[in-house]
Amino acid sequence: MANIEIVRKKLKKEQQQIINFIWDHWITTNKWPSSRKVHHKFGRTTALAAITNLGGSVVYEISDPSPRKKCYALTFLGVLLTDNSNNLEDLLVRYIKFLIERFKNNPEFNQVKSDDVKSSLHLNEGETSLLSKLIYLSRIWGNSASPVAKNWTYGVPDDIDILVETEDLLDYIRESALKNYDLDLPVTERNRLTYISKGTKKYGSEFDFISDNYMRKLIASDWVELQKIHQAKGYKSCLILCGGILEGILIDVLQKNENEAKYNYKLLFKKKAFSIDRWRLEELVKVAEKLNILSQGSVHLSQALREYRNLVHPGLHRRRKIEISEEDADVAYNTVKICLRELKNKNEIKKLE
Repeated sequence: MANIEIVRKKLKKEQQQIINFIWDHWITTNKWPSSRKVHHKFGRTTALAAITNLGGSVVYEISDPSPRKKCYALTFLGVLLTDNSNNLEDLLVRYIKFLIERFKNNPEFNQVKSDDVKSSLHLNEGETSLLSKLIYLSRIWGNSASPVAKNWTYGVPDDIDILVETEDLLDYIRESALKNYDLDLPVTERNRLTYISKGTKKYGSEFDFISDNYMRKLIASDWVELQKIHQAKGYKSCLILCGGILEGILIDVLQKNENEAKYNYKLLFKKKAFSIDRWRLEELVKVAEKLNILSQGSVHLSQALREYRNLVHPGLHRRRKIEISEEDADVAYNTVKICLRELKNKNEIKKLE
């Protein structure tokens, strides 16, 4: 794994200035700067050369749907490479310590509110808003996230019990930022999707429990698209992609245990079990729970996706008057994250057996 200090020292002057500019723009406007704005500020040739050499693990291109334009965004690693990185890391360390203390007093607590954090850490409005951005980008949160400017809430990280025993929280933060560091990851949106969907060793490993090669590439590509849409607040599209990803994953996993899956399908639904790829999402989920492929918590969350297929059909959408909120999209997105993590962990354990 690369050392973050080494990455910092390798930054050229233009690269450092561009990273700082992108981050400052988001802090002050709550929006990533358009590529045109960055090119205008530093010169198109200079900016493109600097950003391309930084790679998609630091800066990446995203689409802003309103108005339609390309923007440059920073990964969590990119944020930790800014000039203000020491203060940002310190703020995150303080936040994690706050979580640890809450966990020690109440191991069942599952949500963090901005007012509580602001009061406990003696933060002003600007620091509280900044912390929300850091939590969101670092993914140091659990099964829910409402990263609004004020009165934000986040779920408690799933690994909070591990964090309690972590001696060096700064190392934990930096390791999280460097987890998927890849010098070859492209910056541009199209090339990035192509690179990941090809199933490189680094990114393919996240989905290596999926045995079907075509399905693995498709889900990897959809996963990248989902993250962009979720960030752009495309609630309906987010829910549809989440449902499709979860359905594809469960079809692949259950087909590995086809006889057992069909046997339990008959027991649960009292009817003939057709081909697994024809099962509805709720049927896939219930059989997966029966076979202990998914935990009960994951199954409960996945019910948020039960309407996803109806969203594809305008007629059903209209008749059922389905309304998709930001909370619905967040729950769906985090459901997929949790299921991916569960299935990946079980796959790793199976390899060791």
